[in-house]
Amino acid sequence: VRALEGHENELKCVAFDHTGSFVSTCSRDKSVWIWAMDANKEFECIGMNASHTQDVKSVLWQPNREVFVSCSYDDTIKVWAHDGDDWYCAHTLEGHTSTVWDAAFEPSGNTLVSVGDDKMMIFWHQSTSVPMHEDGSPTPVPSWNKGKTLSVHKRAIYSVDWSNNNVIATGGADNCIRIFTQDPTTNEFVHKLTKTDAHTTDINSVAWNPNYPNVLATSGDDGLIKIW
Repeated sequence: VRALEGHENELKCVAFDHTGSFVSTCSRDKSVWIWAMDANKEFECIGMNASHTQDVKSVLWQPNREVFVSCSYDDTIKVWAHDGDDWYCAHTLEGHTSTVWDAAFEPSGNTLVSVGDDKMMIFWHQSTSVPMHEDGSPTPVPSWNKGKTLSVHKRAIYSVDWSNNNVIATGGADNCIRIFTQDPTTNEFVHKLTKTDAHTTDINSVAWNPNYPNVLATSGDDGLIKIW
């Protein structure tokens, strides 16, 4: 057992990258930390940043890249990357009007969907062009462009997950699970179905099974975990 110490307040989320070598953490102290694991399973803090101005609610690594995002009470998403020496905030995504609670990448990692207290789902698309530094050199992290916005939930959305078979599930304060699928004609995601009163109180988390992508787990303030 290893105890990683450093944050000054309640920790809200922890996430491994796809290699299992890096861990990112976030806290009510407004900071994100990055830890590296060596061959002996010892951890060392290799980065810390407090660019967010409010509590940081969640962190999530981009599939197959050493890039992660953080969601915060300051209504923003920040994209974090490594320049060879330090971890830094490469981009700040602005579009929500209230707390950003969670986000999920599509399996390829090229699109991100975020959810928030403003009842909105926002899709962000990674640019195919490489942005440039002021000195003309390329930055290591492509920019992200705001795409479609969906407003289906009646109250705050607390959790979102994107399955390996390209289906999105959300859950929130309206006690509902909502499912979104991609329209084959427009390639845009649309609301497919709603399970009302899926829990008797707030739904705090939704998660697709990575090996059986039609199986969904949810948890709520009612103290229950449900498998769908």
